[in-house]
Amino acid sequence: MLSNKVCSAAVFSNEYTACCLSYSDTNNQIAFVMPNDIEKFEKAREGEIYEIMRSLSQNFPEKRSVTFPKFSVESSVNMVQQLRKLGLNLPFSCDANFSKMAKGKFYVSDAIHKAVVKVDENGTEATAATAIAATFCCCGPFDEPRPVVIDKPFYFSILGRYKLPLFFGKITNPKY
Repeated sequence: MLSNKVCSAAVFSNEYTACCLSYSDTNNQIAFVMPNDIEKFEKAREGEIYEIMRSLSQNFPEKRSVTFPKFSVESSVNMVQQLRKLGLNLPFSCDANFSKMAKGKFYVSDAIHKAVVKVDENGTEATAATAIAATFCCCGPFDEPRPVVIDKPFYFSILGRYKLPLFFGKITNPKY
């Protein structure tokens, strides 16, 4: 548990205890809301919690003892699924038009958002990142692909990571 005398705004009600701590040398704060009834904690809506945290800024901060546990939390969200649920589908289909960003016909195939928050005696570390992957669209209708049959003399090449030939050869008399 972390405990210290700090300048903190606080609210004590029949339903919850809440406090807000300011980080030194920034305009940033961390707010805590602890419902008194654990069942209400499970049923609380994010909007309600946000309103409580926002109301803390209206309270006068006083020097008081504040104790809370060290914690670390990590979250990863597939943004494609979330955005599709909201009705945003065009960027995730071959009908997407990203021609002002890059050449070629492509769509967003994956979008992941990850966040990590760690609070301990040394302070707070919070990071977030979003990665977006694009996939090129296939040309033409989705017909049965034309088969490839190598049944005459041919050349071959084994290509390395950067598409440079590592081996190159010619087969003049293929045996089947």
